[in-house]
Amino acid sequence: MQKNKIIFFGTQEIAVKCLETLISHNQQILFVVSKQDLPSGRKKQIIDNPVKKFALRNNIKCYQPTKTKEIVDLINDSKPDMIISCAYGNIICDEILKIGKHKPINIHPSLLPKYRGGSPIHSAILNGEVKTGVSLMYIVSKLDAGDIVMQEEMSISNEDTYQSLYIKLTSLSCVMLIKYLDLLEKDKITSIKQDEKKASFCYNITSEDEIIDWKLSAKKINNKIRGLFNVPCARTTYNGLNIKILGSKITSSLSRFVPGTIEKIDKTGIYVCTSDYLLQITDLQLPSKNPVSVKNMLNGKHIFEVGKLFI
Repeated sequence: MQKNKIIFFGTQEIAVKCLETLISHNQQILFVVSKQDLPSGRKKQIIDNPVKKFALRNNIKCYQPTKTKEIVDLINDSKPDMIISCAYGNIICDEILKIGKHKPINIHPSLLPKYRGGSPIHSAILNGEVKTGVSLMYIVSKLDAGDIVMQEEMSISNEDTYQSLYIKLTSLSCVMLIKYLDLLEKDKITSIKQDEKKASFCYNITSEDEIIDWKLSAKKINNKIRGLFNVPCARTTYNGLNIKILGSKITSSLSRFVPGTIEKIDKTGIYVCTSDYLLQITDLQLPSKNPVSVKNMLNGKHIFEVGKLFI
């Protein structure tokens, strides 16, 4: 495969895997551009993001501008063949989009024009989609609106979580990226415009999005638990404690009490009332504790009681 000189924009783990794939296929990474590191965790420590960590480990220069306009001259002087972006998290300015032998492309884990924006993997599961995929499109100034040059579908199983689907879509992204470079070398790239009438948007998950509303159906609550596992995790309150719910199953038993009521507890789970069916909680996490299965939790003392409420 022909060696291309690439400037790579990315921040999250999916971008690291794409970077690794490019390097393993003889592509030259001139440098990477990543989002600025922000305080995280309870101690608000500054932690290097995944792409920056990868760059430092592999002696690749990493720039983290507040705005991409700050590095227009740097990119111009580097004379890249192309710019590739994946999970960068910031807007790339128009001046940069004009640089390079080939048009800049972005890798986005959804079937565009559906789920433009920052949480396409979460949103697919949260909304009960049965399929998703990866789109490679040209980068334009409008969010995720460029012409699509490649797109592949992937089914979503009832057991898929955000974590499992993230891994699958990351793998598919890497495969498609190499296919794209191969077609580019053979001058066989074609593109299609996105249908703006079918465009939908998904925004970054907020802390409010994490809260479980037990008045919803068991299916919708189960989708939330799957869609937010394990980042950032669905949560509820019990006896004033913030409880993360990590695993659940929909049962065929109708709820008999107020939504949120614990109707039954046994070795298979904590059974909670919803607007329709009981939801079986199989895994959870108490504050300052490690994740645990309900089965293992019940081997010792625990705080949960039949008739009490999750709120």
